Amino acid sequence: MEAREILLTGRLDGDSLAAWISHRARLLNLSGWLCRNSAQSASIVVVGASAMLEAMEVSCSLGPADVMVETISSQPYRLDQQPEGFSVR
Repeated sequence: MEAREILLTGRLDGDSLAAWISHRARLLNLSGWLCRNSAQSASIVVVGASAMLEAMEVSCSLGPADVMVETISSQPYRLDQQPEGFSVR
């Protein structure tokens, strides 16, 4: 298992972002959380198989229709304990 933080910037104020990201995380069998930093920035911490983490990054670039992701970056993330499920903070 690997943990990664994915940082998104763009027009992220769409109402569907949280539900869309949560749904994708469940489909990819990832645990973690989404934290909206502002209407232009969000961070997603995901834990799972490396290939699924990469699939999540690609999914984020497609995003829901009411969101425009401009940049995506990711970095390894260190966790003290494994999160259960996926949540929105």
